[in-house]
Amino acid sequence: MKAVFLNGRIILILMLSCVPLKANEDSSPASPPANDANTNKPVATEELLFMELPQVVTATLKEQSTADAPCAINVVTAEDIRLHGYRSLKDIIIDVPGWIDVSDSNEEIVAVRGIFASTTNKILILINGHRMNDLNLGRWNTDQFIGLDVVERIEFVKGPGSVLYGTGALIGVINIITKSGADVNGWEVKQAASLHRNGEDYQTSVTWGKKGYTLDALFNFTYLDAHGAAIDQPAYLDNPPAGQLSRKGRVYLGRYPDNFSSFASFREDRWRLDLRYEHYARATPRCPNSAFYSWSRELVRPLYQENTFYVNFEYIYPIDDDSRLTINPSLNHYELEELSWITSHGADRLPLYGSRSGQDTQYNQWGLKLLYSRTMNDDLDIMLGFDTLLTDFYDMNAVSGSGGNSFTITAADEGRWHLMGGLAQMIWSPLDRLDVTLSARYDTFEDFADEQLIGRGGLVYHFTDALTGKAIYGQSFLSPQWAHVKRITSGAFNANPSLEPETFGGWDFILEYHRASLYANVSFFHSHVEELISAGQGSYSYQNLGENTYKGVEFDSKYRLSPQLSLEGSYSFVDKAGDTTQTWLVDDEIKNIPKHIGRFGLHFTPVKNLDIAVWGRYYANVKTSDNITSDTTIDDWATLDMNVNYHWKNWEFLFGVTNLWDEDYEVGGTVNRPLPRPGRAFHLAATCKF
Repeated sequence: MKAVFLNGRIILILMLSCVPLKANEDSSPASPPANDANTNKPVATEELLFMELPQVVTATLKEQSTADAPCAINVVTAEDIRLHGYRSLKDIIIDVPGWIDVSDSNEEIVAVRGIFASTTNKILILINGHRMNDLNLGRWNTDQFIGLDVVERIEFVKGPGSVLYGTGALIGVINIITKSGADVNGWEVKQAASLHRNGEDYQTSVTWGKKGYTLDALFNFTYLDAHGAAIDQPAYLDNPPAGQLSRKGRVYLGRYPDNFSSFASFREDRWRLDLRYEHYARATPRCPNSAFYSWSRELVRPLYQENTFYVNFEYIYPIDDDSRLTINPSLNHYELEELSWITSHGADRLPLYGSRSGQDTQYNQWGLKLLYSRTMNDDLDIMLGFDTLLTDFYDMNAVSGSGGNSFTITAADEGRWHLMGGLAQMIWSPLDRLDVTLSARYDTFEDFADEQLIGRGGLVYHFTDALTGKAIYGQSFLSPQWAHVKRITSGAFNANPSLEPETFGGWDFILEYHRASLYANVSFFHSHVEELISAGQGSYSYQNLGENTYKGVEFDSKYRLSPQLSLEGSYSFVDKAGDTTQTWLVDDEIKNIPKHIGRFGLHFTPVKNLDIAVWGRYYANVKTSDNITSDTTIDDWATLDMNVNYHWKNWEFLFGVTNLWDEDYEVGGTVNRPLPRPGRAFHLAATCKF
């Protein structure tokens, strides 16, 4: 039965992946044939089928099309978010070629082209170019709560980004670009609900935007209370206290109690002011020591919580007709209240709350970026930049408790950390169809790491108006962070002042084709990371755990078959290509990463105002490890999602289903292997615009 079921999936995948997925294109087909507003004559079908390439800014800090960008980049638009009913950044990530969710029992983690570690600090996440990653451990979690209703597009850069953005942009950059008030032009109120197995979610969003005279204003408040999916687990995966029997339990996926995000933006021609405040809370899925706990019985529930606030101001000063200076000061406030590391068993296994540990951390961070850009002539642009971050870790404490005793708060290392960096970039067009981008950056980190000098180069050649080739090489780095080298906790993840910075070097060869209704892109890549920082295997200290050398290919495309129907799909392949430390391998294959991933989908508009999106993924089998079982293979699996959107006057209604086949593909296990995958879930939303 299972074999027949999988064969059916593979046939569907092969049918749809003949023209594979492009996550960075507007996924809706053009409207049904319309009349030209001026002539009242029918518009040609060819015009309706035309797909325009999106504009991006993350690749070079200059607006350009994806075909001109010297990097491997995908764009997810507001229309993609609407059609697919995405509820979080993590929902989006799993549909972007080259990215994959590898979350474990303690943290939400994403791999880029096979590379990952114990936290998300290898990827730099930005909102309108503003750095969101903290400098405590370098994280901004991929499931961090944002109001997607104000997102205009999200740019995903695969590969090195440090030459423009500094430490942390090791293997990728995600830049979340918000809408303007003019885009919203009034009020939008949205109510959404999701029903999972053994849990439900509720979300409310209020958005207002307007442009009056020269001032554009935008505001959003989004609230989320999510129970998520409580996934039943068999008893053999339990690791009970001494003298007790193993028993069945649950893993808590997507449990976010009382989260909210507020965002405001004001802009005129020369300046922009963004303000954001967020409360983020996530339940620990299971005990990292492999025992189960009961959320309802815990007196002290294991939660990872952050409160963050930032102000980001940007002013553009025109020096003359050909040059300008951008001045960008910012202020971040960061609070971490973490009791998520369950070092022993919960209230239902030991008296009271068992054992917990974590951090109580607060810091302020002041930033300043200066960027000078000049157009020398039609063929040459130059850019010079300077940025600095001053972080005051003014309240740092370790928190622990066991067996019903009062929690112990131990003062950790406080202090200030000052980072500085300078960059230079040149975009030169020596020939009609050739663009050359050369960039370099120099950074200092006080006594945390040696200075870093890195570079990036890219050649973009337009063979024809439709066909573009790219050759790219780049370097990036991640300096050890405050909690990597300073005393933060006692007994769990101890500091290691001797850590070396992580470094990345890699290249891409890309061919991109775009004409009328067809887009196709193929990218060959080679990546090498040294001194990757992660939690030490078998110890509670951060260590440099060797190197990773990977190669692969990604292919994605989109084909607009008619004004009513478009098909999309992608294929990703990654494999070991040289020296790779055994920590990241199982049976000489990359741990927790499938070699082959296929993504596929269609968008259909059968009648006016009705959109149907169907999309899915296929993952080849995966090598993994587990401290409880001897199973080192996760079987191949596929999943299918569906969304139906309907417009009626000022209303939009959504009905969606994720994991349409309701398959429990992987039951999960210890912290060494990915979390289990949830079964079917239903999603409803209603939006009113006025």
